[in-house]
Amino acid sequence: MMSFENFEYHESALPQDENEQKEFFENLEKEFCRELEGSDKARKYFEKYHPDSIPSFIKQYASQRMQLIKYQSMYVHVFQRREDHDLYIQQLAEKALDFILQKKLFNLQLKWRAEQIRIKEINMSYDFQFWGSHIRSCPFIPPIEKREIEIMKRFLLSPEQDNSLTAFRLLDWQDYDTVMEKDEEGDRSYMPDWYEWYDLHLGTIGLFYLSDIRGQKEEYYFQLYREDRRAKSADIIAQKVSDDPRERLYAFEKEVLAFALYIETDRHFIELFRYYGYYVKEGQRGFDQWRLNEAVDILALADRPVYLPGHLPWHESILEGLNRYLNARVVEILDFVCDNYVTLKELGISRGESAESLQEKYEADWLVDFCRKGILTGRKLKGEPEDFNF
Repeated sequence: MMSFENFEYHESALPQDENEQKEFFENLEKEFCRELEGSDKARKYFEKYHPDSIPSFIKQYASQRMQLIKYQSMYVHVFQRREDHDLYIQQLAEKALDFILQKKLFNLQLKWRAEQIRIKEINMSYDFQFWGSHIRSCPFIPPIEKREIEIMKRFLLSPEQDNSLTAFRLLDWQDYDTVMEKDEEGDRSYMPDWYEWYDLHLGTIGLFYLSDIRGQKEEYYFQLYREDRRAKSADIIAQKVSDDPRERLYAFEKEVLAFALYIETDRHFIELFRYYGYYVKEGQRGFDQWRLNEAVDILALADRPVYLPGHLPWHESILEGLNRYLNARVVEILDFVCDNYVTLKELGISRGESAESLQEKYEADWLVDFCRKGILTGRKLKGEPEDFNF
């Protein structure tokens, strides 16, 4: 395997300070974008694709390149460096607290949408998703209750629930439209099992039957905004579509790897993309080799016998056995982790971000800007004040 000791972006050459590292990667991603935008070779490659799709592809490709640098060990070794075992369990327990906070925030969202409550920090429905992304910094979520800890313990120990604390979740916890969406049978198939468990045991299921009054008002103003934009841009869009029949270029794994094969000249990036291709291929085999390796590594450090369920395929049985072991460990320390969380909160010590940092992120969030613009423009078109007092 190739040595990366002389790689320009070797891990040892990266900033160690968290803030410096964040700034470094943000600047590096922009630099990669500029390189591709100014590359004659890339321009030639893009000629066969719809031009409107190129900027987003460039950004995604640059982001993937940056991720290869940031997590190069994972791609080189095809498994993530394991953290200290006890610290890992504690981090999972912290994550269980986050699950509780997310549900409490979602319940507040249901009440806010029904106009049962007003929240100073909330102007529009998307604000809940913003705070969901900064859940430990959210200032208006009520304190975690003892009974919530107890039902979380029971949830983690229930073999019938989707209760993994380690699974990657595509769903945004505060994505109201997705959570509330019903399938053909009338079930909310995207609702997290934890939400249903919480409602069942704490009697809050009635909140899901509240009307989305606020959401309907926002949609009314958004519709005015969309109709205005459509009227102004219909001719331009029609011309673009008719004049350029080329297919669009999307930054999916296959397309990213094809472009890498074409564009890359640095032998280290060529090799990293080759590892990335292997990593993608492994993930398409029906089971995740990396996750299985990690599961075995963690179970090897288990402080008790771990028995695997016998009714599942071997790879699923290993992952489920790991999940049950980790959840049992989390349950044992959850009270301690919660007490520590409550104590720090009472002392005014937060593990979240500062108000100034959050305000900067809020103002820089493009979805915040899009939602705000849509609603306020709709208000203006209706001849109403450009504010959120409706």
